[in-house]
Amino acid sequence: MKASFIDFRRTPKLIARALASGREVQLYYRGHLAGVISPARRVLRRHRPPAEADPARGMWADRPDMRNPATFVRRLRERRWHAL
Repeated sequence: MKASFIDFRRTPKLIARALASGREVQLYYRGHLAGVISPARRVLRRHRPPAEADPARGMWADRPDMRNPATFVRRLRERRWHAL
């Protein structure tokens, strides 16, 4: 669906219906394409790899001072707190 910014302001219900039916909305400003609005369902369907597959996961697992993250963060903040 093609819509202008004026349409977006005056008739948002039509744009919402187009998005609900799964169609993309091309938004034009003064006759030039300004952006594309995609339906949320289509964006949410993308496959995300599991967090366990992230190479940064567990990169500090072998550090002894990071065994308890809450204590580690508390110690970091404590230094700044006492510096005030």
